[in-house]
Amino acid sequence: TSKIQTAADLEAITTKGFRGEALAAISSVSRLELITRRPDDEFGTKVVVEGGKEHPPITIGASGGTTINITDLFFNTPARKKFLKKPATEMGHVLSTITCHALANERVHFTFIHNGRRSLDLPAVSNRPERIRQIFGHAILDEMIPVSLDTPVLSLSGFVSRPTLSRNGAQHIFFFVNDRYVKDRLLHRALMNGYRNLLPAGRFPVAFLFFDINPHEIDINVHPTKQEIKFYREDAVFSATYGAIRQVWDTREDAKQETTQIFESLKKTTPHPYPSLTKTNADGLETAKQVYSPPENQSVKSVSYPIPPPPLPDEREIEPIPPSTEHTQTKSDDPSAMPRQVESDFIRQLNRKELQSADIHASDTIQEKPNVNENGINDLAQVDKRPDELFATKSLEGAGRLVVRGQLLNSYILAEGADGLYVIDQHAAHERILFEEFFLQAANKPLVGQPLLFPMTVDFSPDDAALLEEHEGTFKRLGYDIESFGPKTFVIRAIPIALNMEAAENFIKDLLGEFRREGSADEKRERALHTLACRAAVKFGDPLSREDMEHIIRELERMPRRNVCPHGRPNILFVSDDSLRRLFKRTGFS
Repeated sequence: TSKIQTAADLEAITTKGFRGEALAAISSVSRLELITRRPDDEFGTKVVVEGGKEHPPITIGASGGTTINITDLFFNTPARKKFLKKPATEMGHVLSTITCHALANERVHFTFIHNGRRSLDLPAVSNRPERIRQIFGHAILDEMIPVSLDTPVLSLSGFVSRPTLSRNGAQHIFFFVNDRYVKDRLLHRALMNGYRNLLPAGRFPVAFLFFDINPHEIDINVHPTKQEIKFYREDAVFSATYGAIRQVWDTREDAKQETTQIFESLKKTTPHPYPSLTKTNADGLETAKQVYSPPENQSVKSVSYPIPPPPLPDEREIEPIPPSTEHTQTKSDDPSAMPRQVESDFIRQLNRKELQSADIHASDTIQEKPNVNENGINDLAQVDKRPDELFATKSLEGAGRLVVRGQLLNSYILAEGADGLYVIDQHAAHERILFEEFFLQAANKPLVGQPLLFPMTVDFSPDDAALLEEHEGTFKRLGYDIESFGPKTFVIRAIPIALNMEAAENFIKDLLGEFRREGSADEKRERALHTLACRAAVKFGDPLSREDMEHIIRELERMPRRNVCPHGRPNILFVSDDSLRRLFKRTGFS
């Protein structure tokens, strides 16, 4: 408040100090020591406050600047101290805060010492990429693409990850407005819209975006933490952010090429395509050989795809178009009236789920007049049923021994039962099988791990490193052998036998995102097994041999909850023999 002289100053605040009462508040529940010296003063001043009781200031020799030491937090209020989380959790919160400040102030040296150990040391650097490397390592920095945009409203710079690098949470998305870290839904929506059709559902990019905006155009006094912000011209900010992200994919040919690898990289999660489906040698030598074989370099064809224009202000979040409920479509010679065709394999691959849900009648044909029988009932009514009316979710009771008849779209197992046709989601079914196996194994002892011939070292962000130390026991029960190898580096000596090395590293980072969610230890353990089963299961698009499909069905028949996957989605759809006969007008005929 000492810097405010007129009412207009409130609209042009550029300082980033803490609230005035914060120092008094923290000193009332801790032991606080403040040492300060102005540049022109010969001596400094030391002030000590213990539990709100001030000691007389004293003059001491000190270096220029201000140092604040806070110790014994809540020493005089034990009732509040018991609400603190585990030391590793609290340290993670501190490291997260330091990370945000360090990203915004790369020319400042940050050090964090925990229990006498230097947990973080970030010397001052001259540029932001170097700061990103210090905190997150080379692996992250090498996957970043620069972003830059100047408009009359704002100036935007920073880095976003290639679509081949993603996380299962938004913990590595950082927004800074005038070098202040903020959490803003508007900016988050703009970023995610910029990645539309580039990331699988539930995946988030890594991003470091820095906005310079006239202080008159923003309000930082929305929340006491100063991490929430209001923009005067929200539409312009949204459009600029979205446009800057989409411009990356429009102008960088290498980025467009690499997006074709997204699903392929996510699919490569097992050393053998289906380790639980094939009974290989018991000593695991073949598995070990495949684990340590480096991936072959593969060239990727250059593809082109349309870049949609930035959405209008009222179209920031465009909902997917539901399947058509109309039965007919009018033929037209007007090209603009034709169904929009997706021309590249890249878009077809990314949008396969959406394309599969499209109306099967959306074709360029003229519908004949429906046939109506003497009772006024449309004979085609059964054919025009929605999929959820035609197919029913069903368990395998009463099916008899299923006979595999084939695989549809390399994604669904078609099997014949005594009472009709069974369509089985191969990924969901295998995920249920693996989850039940992992759950039973983990209840009694740790999952089997695969020792690595050559241990690998992995760098983590400071807060992820703290979280990993806190949950080290959980990772050991999943088959990992992980050991700290520095402030932010860990050495991995063994991984779950169901995963290869690349998948094992990504699984750790995704699981850390799961651990950030609220829940009991048992809930987090179950979510970890869910995630492990999902990563190790066969994927949509994986071709299966008849033996593999038979194995999935036989194992699924033994599962107690075989009709749904661990996430609650159905595994099995069923259409009865009677329904098929009605569809083909076979009722009443032999």
